Amino acid sequence: MVSVAQLHRAHPLADAADDGASSSPRFGRYRLLGRLAMGGMAEVWAGELRGRSGLRTPVVIKRVRAELACDPRFVQQFVTEARVATRLSHANICEVFELGDVDGELYLAMEYLRGASVRQVLRHGALAPGLAAAVVAGAAAGLDYAHRLTDERSGAPLGIVHRDVSPDNLFVAVDGTVKLLDFGIAKICDGLSEATEAGRLKGKLGYMAPEQLAGAACDQRVDVWALGVVLWEMLTGRRLFKGPMAEVIARIRAVDVPPLAAHGLPHPPLERVVRGALAHDPAARFPTVAAFAEALAAAIAPGAEAGAAALAALVRARCGAEVERADQVFVDGAATIARPRPVALPEGSDPSIVIEPAAPPPVRRAAPVAGVGWAWLARLLVAAVLMGLGGYALAILTRPTALPRPASGPAAPPVRASEPVVRPLPPGAVP
Repeated sequence: MVSVAQLHRAHPLADAADDGASSSPRFGRYRLLGRLAMGGMAEVWAGELRGRSGLRTPVVIKRVRAELACDPRFVQQFVTEARVATRLSHANICEVFELGDVDGELYLAMEYLRGASVRQVLRHGALAPGLAAAVVAGAAAGLDYAHRLTDERSGAPLGIVHRDVSPDNLFVAVDGTVKLLDFGIAKICDGLSEATEAGRLKGKLGYMAPEQLAGAACDQRVDVWALGVVLWEMLTGRRLFKGPMAEVIARIRAVDVPPLAAHGLPHPPLERVVRGALAHDPAARFPTVAAFAEALAAAIAPGAEAGAAALAALVRARCGAEVERADQVFVDGAATIARPRPVALPEGSDPSIVIEPAAPPPVRRAAPVAGVGWAWLARLLVAAVLMGLGGYALAILTRPTALPRPASGPAAPPVRASEPVVRPLPPGAVP
């Protein structure tokens, strides 16, 4: 595994001088202001970097959850995100400043984005085709940049594949910029990745391409598929693949995608674009996310295009209150350290998963409390003895009694079935 020292790079902001004015706890050179969210792998905290001149720069600190910090799989996933994200510099990708280490705890320092995820936006209903196309265009710009990135020294393609494109990882800022988040399970060919990933299933189940589900080799076309699922959901306001795992897997393999017309959007050009992104065979899909976005823009009716201003207005109208609540964490006097407010994953979302055939982890057994374990054991033994005695007594009482056998004399002849046991008396006979 690559070391933290290898990944750490100079922070673009000047080192902070602590003025001692804040009661918020220190975390390395940052001040923690409050917890913003808790996901399946990490916690997201609001923080700030204070300069000598009093300038306060808001940042977001992503920390591995305490219960997972000792799991090498999650640590590797966290480091992979840093290794990929710190190489990326694009207007449509959330900037990661550094991977750091505070007392053995890994963290990522990232830019603070004001806005809402596409998942949050979709809670209020579907998007018009022009707005959906604008989101896809922004996401495709960031993805295409990552897909085409090459090694700075050798010039060889890095082969970056996000593998976790979903409404939770697409963010629309208040200025209308679309940002791509979370490269935690990205694939990168930089010589530091695992030698093989055979048998491993990575991603969000509802957005996995068929070849991803099959554990086959994945290239950038799995991101085309996932972005196609996001497009379908933005246009309909519904989840495409949702339900029990077995049912979802069967529907993805069968490419069971209801037509847009079934959800009130009869639009043949859009339908063709969706089908082009969600083809079962990767060779039949759009070859790149850029080609996907271009085809989608061409399918939109003239005059229906939407730009950054329209996306900005959409976010403010639908999620303005949520943006303001998040902003309050960065305001003096609004720190939530004393009463952290974990924000669970949005309803209907599913965190990134890593499913692999491996032995189950050992079961952790709590140490028995002194004086209590033996008492319970004695009670169980007494109960078992009493139950055994009760069962024995019940068997004795309910056992059928055997009829006594005659002491002597010839045995009575068997009664024929055709003859009555008692014969009728002849007429006039007295009994």
